[in-house]
Amino acid sequence: MTETQLQQVLGKPFSKEHSASYVDGYSDHGIGNTMVGGVTLQSHFIMDKGTKQLIRIRFHSDESPITTPRQQRYLRMREALTRQFGSVGESHDASHEIAGKRQMELDTKWSYPSAEIELMYRWDEYISNEELYIFYRPAGD
Repeated sequence: MTETQLQQVLGKPFSKEHSASYVDGYSDHGIGNTMVGGVTLQSHFIMDKGTKQLIRIRFHSDESPITTPRQQRYLRMREALTRQFGSVGESHDASHEIAGKRQMELDTKWSYPSAEIELMYRWDEYISNEELYIFYRPAGD
């Protein structure tokens, strides 16, 4: 799906608030304020650099200041996505220490013939970093 086709499907214009480059693609467009499980997310449409086709949609939380711990938001979003998409296909929850600092990884995936949806949370005490994302990846042709 090209940017033009994607915009036609959505029926509304994209915002062009940022431009980002990824190893396998680029993102010039997105839609703000998408709600999932009571969490406000920003979306970025990531297009293949060569084919200009949609390869994934990245949703991320930009809550600032953070009023609810991201792990709690992850669990609320997982519950909402499970209600919408059914039982979880794959789940990975891990907590471990590296050099005396804690790290946590939570992943949930729903896989379908046409797409994969992944909810991902990462927390690293060593670098004081938290990430909360949803990825939507259309199936390849």
